[in-house]
This record gives sequence, C-alpha cells and structure tokens, in this order.
Amino acid sequence: MATGTQLDQARKSWNEFDIDAVRSVSWLAIESIGAGVHRFPPTGSVVSYIDRLLSDAFPDRRDQLKGAAIVCGDMEAERGIFEQVTSVAFREVDGFDLSDQSLERVRACAFRFNPKAMDCNDLVLEPETYDLIVAAHGIHHVFNVGGLFFQMNKALRPGGVLFIHEWIGPERLQIPRSNALLSRLLLQALFSRRERTTHENRIKGRFLQYGPDFFEPSEACNSTEIRRQLLKYFEIRSELAYGGLCYPMFEGLGRNFTGSRNSGESRIKVVVAIERWLTSSRLIEPLFLAGIYQKKPVWK
Repeated sequence: MATGTQLDQARKSWNEFDIDAVRSVSWLAIESIGAGVHRFPPTGSVVSYIDRLLSDAFPDRRDQLKGAAIVCGDMEAERGIFEQVTSVAFREVDGFDLSDQSLERVRACAFRFNPKAMDCNDLVLEPETYDLIVAAHGIHHVFNVGGLFFQMNKALRPGGVLFIHEWIGPERLQIPRSNALLSRLLLQALFSRRERTTHENRIKGRFLQYGPDFFEPSEACNSTEIRRQLLKYFEIRSELAYGGLCYPMFEGLGRNFTGSRNSGESRIKVVVAIERWLTSSRLIEPLFLAGIYQKKPVWK
C-alpha cells in the first residue's frame, strides 16, 4: 500500500502534469491504432453497445441516469462515453481523483459534474447509486484494486455497466522481454530514424521505455492484479486485450504519424495485424485492456 509520502508525491506530480502535451504524442493519437480500440462486438463501438445495455436495463428512467468516473483526471478520456450515448442521457456524473487541480481543469460537460478529490485506494461508494462507471487509464494508479472493484460492484445498480480502459502490463510500465525484442526488430525494419524519433529526441529502437525509477510512485503500482480482481466482481460483455507491440513501438511518436506527416499508415496496419496474431497465439503479452462489463450478483 502506498505511504502518505508516496501519495503526496503522486498528487504533486499529477497537479503539475501537462496531460495535453502527453496526449499529442500518444500512440493512441495515431488513427490506425486508436480506431481499433473503439470497435466492440456486437454493435461495433463502445458507446453504442453501452447505450444499448443501459437502454435495456433502465427503460423507465433513460434520461435520468447517474454515472461515476474513477481516477478521472480532467475527464477528457471519460466524458465522451457519458455524452455520446443517444438512447439514454446522464443528468450527473461524480468524478473521483487524487489531484484536485486535475479536477479543476474539467471543461463544461453536458451533465452536472461533481468533482471529488480523494485517494481512490480508500474509496467508499454508496450502494446501487450509479448506472455507468467509467475508468480510463486510472485504475493502474491504484494499489488496492480489489477493494476498488468491490466498491464499484456495490455502487452499480442491477443492470448497470462498467467500462474500463487500462494498462494491465508489468508494474511501473515496463515492457516484457518478448514484446521488447519484437518491437525493436519491427521498428528498425519498417520505420526511418526520423519516424522513430520521439518528442524528447530519443530514438526508438534500442530505447523503448524509461526504467521503473523514472515514474511517480503510483504509476502501474499493482497493474498485474487488475484483470484478476475485476473478474471477481464483474461479468464480461465484451473486451479487447491489445497494445503488446503498438505501445512500446509508438508511444511518444504520435505526432510523427498524424495529419500531413502520416506516411506510415500501411506499415502501422501491418504492425497491428502482427500484434493481433502474436497476442492470440500468446507469443506476446497484451499490455492494455478495454472492456465492457456488468456486475456479478455477489451481494446476497
């Protein structure tokens, strides 16, 4: 469990963090990669499937739904899920995050937003309060993931939905050996030195990721437990495990493959296809999980 000093360090780091700069160079800013993350069976998209599940579950109160966003930062990764549904509407959303300054950066929403600055390791939620809970790139900053999923299960109404999009790879964002080897080979075989140069002028190849001591204390602090703890409390409706090659290869290179500079689309699609095959064959580890879930009836 994180100490008070570590929590203070994490809070300071996120209060001062330039998240917009990070998003501009993110691997998910590359259209060929990011588009695939949002395609879920049976409807094809995250939002449309969540919309259908919620519409079926709450036919009498479709325009009065309440949501929660867990470790939400400035809500840019979560707000679209709540705002883009069409058959239902959210009247309010509670947002929980350690960083009060991140919560202050939340832009005006289509719903009433209730910021709640707190440590989500100790989060206690009211029973059957929410219709949808969204956690996007935040749970891997929580050590007590079992307790957090327990609280989420308790807080969802029967028929409610959980959407998560999380790092599930090794702690401290480290890259597994087989993933790293193949990433280095593909980078040097398919991409030029210019294309491999990050926003920090590091050349991807031999370098893929900073060492564990580079990151603030909460970064991927208990990430390998996320899926195991999740499935204690939730049933899978649809999920995608991915990113085993694309993250180590393209994180930090997002702006090299966007707009007029995007000359690598066909080669990136080849990498995506190779990643899917190697992941399904269990030759590499997926590093991210995106999924839609509903609560198990564990409260008896």
